Parts: sequence; C-alpha cells; structure tokens
Amino acid sequence: MNLEELNPKNRFSKRADNYTKYRPTYPKEIIEYLNDSEKYLINYTNFHSVEAASEATTLEAKSIDIITAGQAFHWFEPEATKKEFLRILKPNGFVVIFSNRRKNNSQFMNEYMELVKKYSESEFNKPLNTDSHEFFVLKTIHEERFQNPIEYNLERLKGELASYSYLPNEDDDDFVLMISELELIFEKYNNNGTVIFNYETVVYYCKMK
Repeated sequence: MNLEELNPKNRFSKRADNYTKYRPTYPKEIIEYLNDSEKYLINYTNFHSVEAASEATTLEAKSIDIITAGQAFHWFEPEATKKEFLRILKPNGFVVIFSNRRKNNSQFMNEYMELVKKYSESEFNKPLNTDSHEFFVLKTIHEERFQNPIEYNLERLKGELASYSYLPNEDDDDFVLMISELELIFEKYNNNGTVIFNYETVVYYCKMK
C-alpha cells in the first residue's frame, strides 16, 4: 500500500477532537530521563512553532540539536523523513522517539484488544514506519521503557477508541455496534466506574550525525 492510499496527513482529521481529549499523555519520568541523558536540554527555554511535514520541515540546514517525535512518528514517510532529519541536524545531533504501547496484561486489556482487532481495517492499521531500529540503521540506539497505567472512565474509553484512524468513525454503520460491545466490556471489568488501561511508554534516542 502506497503513501497516497494510507493518507497519513488527513486520516485523523475527523478524529482530532477525540485524539486531543482522550489519547494518553506521556509519563513525566521521560523528561527526567532525557534531562539526565542530555543535560544541555535545560539551556533551551524558547519555543517557536512551524507548520510543516516531517519530510519537508522548512528549517535551515544544520540548525537543530535535537529532534523529538511522539506517537506520530510511525506515520512518517521513512526515507524522506530520514533524509530531512539528516539535513537539519547539527553535527552530533540527536533524534528522540517516544510512543505509548498498549499492554495485553490483564483480562480487560485482552478483551479490549480483541475488540480493536475485530473492527480494525486490517489493510490500514499498519503504519509506514514502526521499526525505529530500521530507521536508525547502523546507529547506536538507547532504549528505555516506562510503565504508564491510566485510569479510564467510560467516556474516556469511548473517546480513545473513537480516535483510532483504522476503526469505524462516528458516522460509520459499525460504530454503534463497536461502542455497544465496548460498554459490555467496561461493565464487566470496571471498579467503581473506572478501569485501568495499561500502557508502556517506549523511548528511543540516537545520535544520528
């Protein structure tokens, strides 16, 4: 499947509100870990936003010390993004990638993941680049993992499910059925109106130049 069919830049457009409101944050331990690993981070206090794509950032060549990317990294076009990262990084520049991964380590999580599998568009749920080791080929990659369990009520659980681009959207025929099954799972496993959604946050950092 090619980049045009996957449409990574627009496939979340109808889900932006749910994505912003309900997707999990990253644990604060990541910042502590990066500060311990790259002390010069604390010297940078200014922030400037640029609207651009990962493969065409519009930034100046050799102008960036550190590139960071969260969950969106696995939708970047790998080769063009790698070329752009190498262009804008200064010598000894770093790339830091972090993402939340669902852990199937409870009965609730097992049944939730079965529901996701049941309603997934199988051809579209594979991102362009899930392998950081392939992206950083022949480079030394440092990896750390942080447990990131989050307490979800039913509203947040529904909102997170509705944020995934490869699941039925709110105007799709299967959406009501999917949410009904989710409600049954929640009813089965909730404790005083909440369930524990188990995430693990994985961080990779690599000196890319």
